[in-house]
Amino acid sequence: MSNEALTWAFNLEGVKAGPKFVLVSLADYADEEGSCFPSVPKISRRTGFSQSAVRVHLDILLKLDLIHEQRRTRPNGSRTSNRYYLHLRGPVENHLASDSGGGA
Repeated sequence: MSNEALTWAFNLEGVKAGPKFVLVSLADYADEEGSCFPSVPKISRRTGFSQSAVRVHLDILLKLDLIHEQRRTRPNGSRTSNRYYLHLRGPVENHLASDSGGGA
């Protein structure tokens, strides 16, 4: 858990309650770089939103450029949970430069 990420998410203004609660949930999972990979079902259980509502809220966060996602796959090619990067420190490029890989 990153206290910086939680503080950032809680202090954001102008984000509606649903997307903000999903963002706070992501922030609670995030490491010090603002990276996390909880599954949609896990976020759903945690927030009380349906899985489809979680996906809608994640799409809103993506459109607001508050997060970006990296689709991940297992070695056999099957999908696993996406990795999410919270935009704590500016543009996406800052996060990609520090990413050590891990997924497609």
